[in-house]
Amino acid sequence: MALDRAKEMSVPERMKELQQLMAAFTIRPIDPADATTSHLYFPFHKEPGNPRGNDPITELRGTMVLAPTITTCQLFSGFQGTGKSTELRRLSAELQMRGFQVLTIEGARYINLYEPLEVTDLLVSIAAGVAEAVWAKLGVNPLRETLLTRVAHFLERVEILGIDVGIGAGVNILGVDGKVDLAKFRLGLKENPSFKAQIQDRLRNKLTTVLDAFREYMGQVRAMLQGDTELSPVLIIDDLEKVQGHGERQELVARQVEAIFSNFHFALKIEGYHTVWSSPPYLRFLNNNIAGAYDNYTVLPMVRVWHWEGAGAQKKRVPDRAGLDAIRRSLELRGDIFSLFESPDLVDELITASSGHIRDVFRLMQDVLRGVVKHDDPRTQLGKAAIQLIVSDYIGTCQMAVYKDDYPLLREIAATQRVQSSNEGQVSRIAKLMDTQLVMIYRNGNEWFDVSTPVQLLLSEGPPDSAAL
Repeated sequence: MALDRAKEMSVPERMKELQQLMAAFTIRPIDPADATTSHLYFPFHKEPGNPRGNDPITELRGTMVLAPTITTCQLFSGFQGTGKSTELRRLSAELQMRGFQVLTIEGARYINLYEPLEVTDLLVSIAAGVAEAVWAKLGVNPLRETLLTRVAHFLERVEILGIDVGIGAGVNILGVDGKVDLAKFRLGLKENPSFKAQIQDRLRNKLTTVLDAFREYMGQVRAMLQGDTELSPVLIIDDLEKVQGHGERQELVARQVEAIFSNFHFALKIEGYHTVWSSPPYLRFLNNNIAGAYDNYTVLPMVRVWHWEGAGAQKKRVPDRAGLDAIRRSLELRGDIFSLFESPDLVDELITASSGHIRDVFRLMQDVLRGVVKHDDPRTQLGKAAIQLIVSDYIGTCQMAVYKDDYPLLREIAATQRVQSSNEGQVSRIAKLMDTQLVMIYRNGNEWFDVSTPVQLLLSEGPPDSAAL
């Protein structure tokens, strides 16, 4: 048994194993097509009982393979930390096996996630990302020089070549050889709010100019990628659900992101490409017509760890064994997790506390590992009291994001498994509750909603005397 094996190890052997486990629970995207990480990928979409519902990647892929040579534009939505980046890498690998050329742009490399975002600087950021992605894809290729020339031409057309990046006096996005320095440009877009603000000021009210230049540029890149094939290349833009602002600007940034997807869908649909944009889960509640503007809108839900039984006053949540077991198996891919616990059943307490949120399960496992090494003997297993303390700390942190005014809305969601708003102000609050994973999306045949485990416990205690700060 795992418990006996851990006790039989030497202290140095056990410490090495714990270090390997901590590394395995590092939160990062997994590439199912990469031999160095594919063993960590867990296919929830193949699990008995479909604890995550239908596989959204097959929906995205189906749109493209059914119309391989035309232009499509799709949104892929979901919560941060649910595995969207991993699933998009699976989509990329499956499409490449079918002969498609695929470019994946990690938006967080080019976009400041905490500053306001406008459609014009988004397009400029995507242009920079495409340039680096094509450069990396083509490798040692004479077309690299042509690509830099095209990037420079695009930036000249939108009149931003002369902006100082601010890295040092007199330094701008042109290198010493007079060519575009993509690394400097990317650094300015992501890390320097002043540079980003200057771009926004230069481009504001110039959408037509920017869009014309962007389309010309992307057409040239498409010709480079396609070669002899008729298949439209695929452009995947990841991480945009992470654009969220902070403090008083959170609502402003959320509204700007919604405006980009709602009002400028024509700019996001790039002629001659199959485009997939990651997007935040609250979009449909800020604009319930948004799905109709795209060829497909699909969501990656949480893993279902409970379901509902009964009706009326008898209706209650019960553990969903299919989901709990699926997450257990996903954790076991990382190593001998059961050697950390006095009882294997304690793992379910962590999984249930996370509400089926994979990122948070991993963070709780990291807390378990830290709890083990607090002991003089790292071969110690944690008992029920220690696990309950870890869960309690996690739940308390999550509950801090709940305000007194949220209680009626959260109670309604918990009772009906639906999200409905009665006024515009409430819509914004729903967006925030989803952004902080207090309200979750699940699938069990149909899509349904529920409050997270921390919120369930909070609601059972009754409203607090004061609002959260």
